[in-house]
Amino acid sequence: MRDRQQRLEHMKRTFEEQSAKAGDVQRAMRELRGQGRSPDGAVTVTAAPSGAVVDLQLTEEALRRTPSALRADILSAIQMATQNATQLLDDAVGPITGNRLERIKQGLRHRDPAQEPGDR
Repeated sequence: MRDRQQRLEHMKRTFEEQSAKAGDVQRAMRELRGQGRSPDGAVTVTAAPSGAVVDLQLTEEALRRTPSALRADILSAIQMATQNATQLLDDAVGPITGNRLERIKQGLRHRDPAQEPGDR
């Protein structure tokens, strides 16, 4: 009977620890942001690991660029910000999720239509 009680206590502790870790992962994912900048700092993007842009800052210098140059700088900064956020996510939740991290990232990854399997 004592052995059974110990197993139940162990299972309860394990469940509580996993629940706490799940909460930590959710908080990290919700609050995590990465930044990317153009080489001259005229364009700054803040993004979530999913690729969602949460902030875009342009200096006066950025606004003097041609539309195509500005577009290229914005897209590059978005890519850098997303990569930075993804790395921060890896660092934050990797120790918590272990080998399940890749599955989580797949669910969050911003899909680039140019990289769809049929388009390569």
